[in-house]
Amino acid sequence: MVDMNQLSGLAQLSSSLMSNPLYRASIEQSRYESYKKKLDAYHAKEFALTHEQIDKVIRSIKSGRNTYQDIQNVLPSLNSPTLCSYLVDDFKKDPNAPESPLIPISLLQDSFPKHYFQLVHVPEDFYPLYEFKPSDAFDLSVLGENRWYEIKQLDQQENLTVQAIRWAKISAAIALIGLFITIWQILQK
Repeated sequence: MVDMNQLSGLAQLSSSLMSNPLYRASIEQSRYESYKKKLDAYHAKEFALTHEQIDKVIRSIKSGRNTYQDIQNVLPSLNSPTLCSYLVDDFKKDPNAPESPLIPISLLQDSFPKHYFQLVHVPEDFYPLYEFKPSDAFDLSVLGENRWYEIKQLDQQENLTVQAIRWAKISAAIALIGLFITIWQILQK
């Protein structure tokens, strides 16, 4: 049988432990470390996109195929952590995430801008560890629009090159025909 004095003593000990700032800090540190492991695992799935892959996504968005599902059809290897790293949009503060016991100091900044995309509508639950839904829609950021302009210029340049080659072939064929006619006329005399 449990003695009431023992129960009362345990309750006081528990209350004393919970009011101890070091114990509370230890609990918060443990919660934060668990959350940090989840964040690290999420970000470990990120990978860098090639220029060709970025251009495919940009073309898809500009053609009106701008949902996450559409983009994954164009680039099946794309995952949420990678796409988040190319978004202008910042995550919202997760109300359920534990606070860092230390103030994080970020000394590393992106050495080159890579935020080509933005969400059309930022979801209410756009917190760290976010996984995109198939219907989440994207648009181009300013950097993405600048890259789209470059893509259009390259496409136009390629079209002009193809046309120049076509006209050069036609000119060469006409010159060859002219040469044959001249040789034929000389041989006729």
